[in-house]
This record gives sequence, structure tokens and C-alpha cells, in this order.
Amino acid sequence: MREITFTLAFSMMLTFTFVANAQTTTMKDAISSNFFLTDYYTNHLPDDSDRTFASTDLWEPGWGIAYGRNINKFINLNIPLHVRKSKVPQIDDEGFTKSDLLLIGLDATAHIGNWEQKGWFKPYLLAGVGATYVEKLSQVDVAIPLGGGFNIRLGKRDHYNAYLNIQSQFRLTLDDYRRNYMHGIGIVFPLGTGVVPPAPPKDTDGDGITDESDKCPMIPGVPSLGGCPDKDNDGVADKDDACPDVAGTANLKGCPDGDDDGIADANDDCPTVAGIVAFNGCPDTDGDGIVDSKDDCPTEPGPESSDGCPIAVVLDADGDAVVDEDDKCPNEFGPIENNGCPYPDRDNDGVFDKDDKCPDSAGPSSNRGCPELKVEDVETLNFAAQNIYFDTGKSIMKSSSFEIMDKVADILSRYPAYNCSIGGHTDSVGNAASNQNLSEKRAKACYDYLVSKGISGTRLNFTGYGETQPIADNKFKDGRNQNRRVEFNVYLK
Repeated sequence: MREITFTLAFSMMLTFTFVANAQTTTMKDAISSNFFLTDYYTNHLPDDSDRTFASTDLWEPGWGIAYGRNINKFINLNIPLHVRKSKVPQIDDEGFTKSDLLLIGLDATAHIGNWEQKGWFKPYLLAGVGATYVEKLSQVDVAIPLGGGFNIRLGKRDHYNAYLNIQSQFRLTLDDYRRNYMHGIGIVFPLGTGVVPPAPPKDTDGDGITDESDKCPMIPGVPSLGGCPDKDNDGVADKDDACPDVAGTANLKGCPDGDDDGIADANDDCPTVAGIVAFNGCPDTDGDGIVDSKDDCPTEPGPESSDGCPIAVVLDADGDAVVDEDDKCPNEFGPIENNGCPYPDRDNDGVFDKDDKCPDSAGPSSNRGCPELKVEDVETLNFAAQNIYFDTGKSIMKSSSFEIMDKVADILSRYPAYNCSIGGHTDSVGNAASNQNLSEKRAKACYDYLVSKGISGTRLNFTGYGETQPIADNKFKDGRNQNRRVEFNVYLK
């Protein structure tokens, strides 16, 4: 027993074997070339105790090739062919002892292991059946190989590689004296070359837009809206559409405006006739401040005291339908609701100061009279989201981030009417609770920095989202880099 144990250990270190189980799931076939040594289980010839041999002196070398195929992720089928010269004397059918025999064997074995496991080391168990033709004796020995081994990848993980294989097996035969150990090491070559193809981009909702680029990855949508749906086909994504089942216009958040007066039909008291905001979408044709439905003279301006009809003797120098005696600005045209005086518009942007969120800075009415962010400022904020860096696992901002944070502070100082929401995000590496806490601390660090640069804290708020809102796949390094970000959402107060 001690000699057998020594033989097994020594053989495992020095010998070659045949096995073809290093295929990837995309490369099912492989071949191998190998070298092996055989050590017999017994050191006595049958029925003759006088004729013995020392098993430790009979390491029989051999060579083989094998073909292998993955049946599934757990089972690999191998067909090894092996050839060796045997020094062990054997007795033929006529009782004569013969030695120096040529043995040619063919096996069918199943290798059991997890072939899709990650890493460079893959262990397995083996079992099967084999037959060996013994030259000179002209007979075939049946054997049952049992054993195990392991593969070691040679090369980079993402390429088809050769594998180093070390294996040991015990071959159980019908004749006790022919039982033997076979130990070896070999090189496995998957059939095929090239780089393992990357997994196809994920498209959860099947709309042809990958999740990485899809703004609505769980709901099928259209490319023009970044993968978001638009049930009424009005060009406004359902998530932004206040009227998702009825086609409308973008400036009214997707709601219809049948009379094209800029007032959504749902809020328009006169949806089929163009009107004005002051009368909830109903017209005042003569502009006398009396809605047409209550104006006895809808095409001629007149005071309310005469039901909208003109009074010949009434003086109205500025023609604003407010008689001079009631007009606080008799020489300036102004609406009735402002006692005949025009509403001020300090920045001359066409939006009265009473409706202007930025009365001292010109801006379009669509933006409530405030200047819109310049394209370059929006680009700076988007760039900042991916370029604020912190020490790994900490909320301490690196000095390399100060320059871009200063640019964010400059933008906020140039747009005093805007507030800023700061959102911290992480990748999915590590504990979810820890990631949530880290994202909050990093958002707070950006908040503190902006306050230190003179931005009022009342204009800022911060939130941590942890790993809950990824914008890329966390399986890949590039995706994790994109997911680790701090976003700055600038909006009007």
C-alpha cells in the first residue's frame, strides 16, 4: 500500500494524460495530446507466487490523443485513444508467459464538473468504460476507469486558450493482476480560434434598443424617444405626456389644443374658438376686457357699465376700453384688470413682470421669462456627472474634481433663478445598504462644496440613490464606471 501511495503522488507530478474537457460553451469540441505512465495494482503474477516483479520498477510510459465534446454544463464526453509498451509479464491462453507487449486502448469516459465556472482552475471527476487490445495475446481486456483531475487555463480569460490537464485514474479489470493506476498530464486544444464573442447587448423590452441606451428599458418604445413609448404618436413620450391617450403638442406636455390658442383643451372653456388666458381660452374679440359671450358688442370695445358697447360721450384717450375717468394711465394702453395701465416688463422679454420668474433677465415665455441654459452649460453639467471623483469607498472628493465643481458653481451663480438637485449614484459592487449610504454622503459632499463657493443652500438639495438607478450594465468595468456618478439637475424654482 505504501508503494502504491508513493507511485500515485509521484505520477501526479510528472506524467501526461489525455482529456478534452476545457471547451467553453461557445466551443464544444476539443482535442488533446498527452503522455502518461501506468503502475500495476499488484506485484504478483496469477497462480505463481514464485514469479514476481517490483511494481515501482515498472513505470510504463505511453502516449495518447483524445477527442472531447461538452454535452451540457456539467458533463463532458471524452474518447481517448492510448498506446503503450508493457513490460509486465502476462499469461496467454496456452499458459505461456509473454512480456514486452504492445497495448492499444480506446475509452469512453464522462467527466463531471461545472465547465461554465469562472476562474483558471476547473476540477472534475471521471467514470466510464474502456477496452484494451493486447498484442501477442490477441485478446481484449475490458476496464472501468474511475478517477478525477483538474484543468488549468493557459492564457487570458476572454480568449480561446489551451489548457494544462492533470489526471489520475484507477482502471478496474476482470483480472486482478491487470488492474492498474494511470496518471498523467496533457495539453488540451479547443477547436477554433479568436476571441470569445461578448454577450449580446441586453434589450429587456425587446424594442430593438439596448437597455444601456433605453430611457424606458422595461417598456417597448420608439428610437426617436430614446426607447420610451408614445401611445398617441404625438412625439411626446408617455412618461412626459399629461394626455398619453390623446395626441397633443409638446409645449402643452402632449395635451391637445383644438383651437390653437396655447391653452390645453382640458383647461379651455372655449376649446373650439381661440381665446386668451385671462378668460380661460374664451375670446375677447374687441379687447375691451369683456368676454365675447357676455359682450353685447363683441366687435366694438366698450366699458362693462354699458355691457361692452361703446359710449359716444365717454373719453378713452388711449383706446384701452377703460374710460379716462377710471383709467389710472389714461395715455397708455393697458388692460382693464390693471385699471388701464400696462403691466411692467422690466427686461422687455414680452413676459409681464407679474408672470415673469426672472423679471430682470430676458427669457422666452415658454421658460416663464427666464433665460434658458446655454448648450455649453448643459454639456458642462453632463460632463460633471461622470467626472466627480472620490477616494474608493469614501465620500472624500479628490482635488482633481475641484475644477469641474467650480464650473458647476459658476453656472449656478449665472442662473440665480434656478435651483439644483444633486443625485449620488453607485455601481452594484458591495452591500446595497452601504452603497446607499455612500451615495448620500457623496451627494452631500458636492452640496457642501457648492455652498462653500457661495451658492445658497436654499437653492440646493441632495439625494442618494445607491445602486438603484444604473445607466449601464454593472457586469462590465466600463458600465460600473458610468454608474458611479453624481448628477446635477438644474431647474427653475
